[in-house]
Amino acid sequence: YISLHSKGFSRPSGPRHGASAVHSASRWSVSTCASVACFAVAKKLRSKPCKPQLGTCRVQDSVRLHALKADTVENTETTALSSNAGEDESEDRFLMVVLVATAYVIWQMDKVNLSVAIIPMAAQYGWDPAQCGLIQSSLFWGYAATTIIGGVLAKEYGGKNILLAAVTLFSSGTLIGPLAASVSTEALICTRVLVGIGEGLAPGAA
Repeated sequence: YISLHSKGFSRPSGPRHGASAVHSASRWSVSTCASVACFAVAKKLRSKPCKPQLGTCRVQDSVRLHALKADTVENTETTALSSNAGEDESEDRFLMVVLVATAYVIWQMDKVNLSVAIIPMAAQYGWDPAQCGLIQSSLFWGYAATTIIGGVLAKEYGGKNILLAAVTLFSSGTLIGPLAASVSTEALICTRVLVGIGEGLAPGAA
């Protein structure tokens, strides 16, 4: 009734109209009180901070732990790969040193072997001292011609390739030397020049 009166409604006269007005006023008051209560509850819920659920926190912690484990595994694998790469590089260097040293040993043997073999070969083929000197000096013709060229070629095509070609040349020249000596002195001189070319390329490539 008070709510109706505040809204500008006047109480009707007569017993019938009065009961109806009281019933309407009661319903209006109940509705108004319910609306005010709902508004208060909604305001309280709105001002109350939302607490994270326990399940959400557990999921987030699990995701973070999984990411941390993944980073740890990745760092471990990277360290292992770096260690293996270092070991492989060390082994490659050792192998390279051994191969280059072997090439130098063969190179020196091919250079001096004829100095020992020239005495029995001169007796066998009837060479005089001038011919023996010519045969022994022919190696340095090719050696002097390719010493600088060997460094230039090694810079252009790589030392490994040029060293392989050099070893192939002076080894082949030494191998066919006895056969060439049985053909003619000039053929033997050509093989010694070939040996000198290979030995001239070798220092720059190594």
